[in-house]
Amino acid sequence: QIGQLGNGAGARELGTPKSTPVAVQGLSDAAEVGTGAAHSCARRKTGQVVCWGGNDRGQLGSGTETNWTTRVPVKNITGAVSLSVGLDHSCVAQRDGSDKRKLSEIDRLAQEYQQQGHTTDAYLLWFYAARQGDGKAAFALASLYDPNHFQSGSTLVTAADATQAYKWYSTAARQSIPEAAERLQALRARLESQAESGDMSARRLLLNWQ
Repeated sequence: QIGQLGNGAGARELGTPKSTPVAVQGLSDAAEVGTGAAHSCARRKTGQVVCWGGNDRGQLGSGTETNWTTRVPVKNITGAVSLSVGLDHSCVAQRDGSDKRKLSEIDRLAQEYQQQGHTTDAYLLWFYAARQGDGKAAFALASLYDPNHFQSGSTLVTAADATQAYKWYSTAARQSIPEAAERLQALRARLESQAESGDMSARRLLLNWQ
């Protein structure tokens, strides 16, 4: 109804659902695509980012709050290397290492989403920031997976995963997050106990522990 398909539909067509795929108008070189509640964005092979659909919170990055039925360029983005789109936000990392949103702001927003029950959006934001090397986001991700701290049903993560916990705690530790080293020690102790009981997955992870 507000241009989510990006096919340039006119006023008469906007309320008509489509049961088959339609092409986004003027977009043939997408390298990555992300979708939110009512908007979508694509990272082009050129490094430009374009978005379309609902824009009531400025999530299209066009400089306005006008909805777009066709793709509109995100302002000041010319060298994008990764893209993350959530409920009503869009984030981009550029070649020069700068972010459309500062990593500290992304972490704060993720915590707000988590508290509001928007666990998918919180996870996506933490994952995006952690991939950029943010220690707090990496610690938050690791905590979601950590068998010692896993809370079933409270997040997007459906099962504890020691491998993912180890990966993200290690990232957080490299960024000098002090609690990460403590969590790693506790995780290793748990894995050693499981390995002694014959758990092969625990043994494999311990063999790769650095």
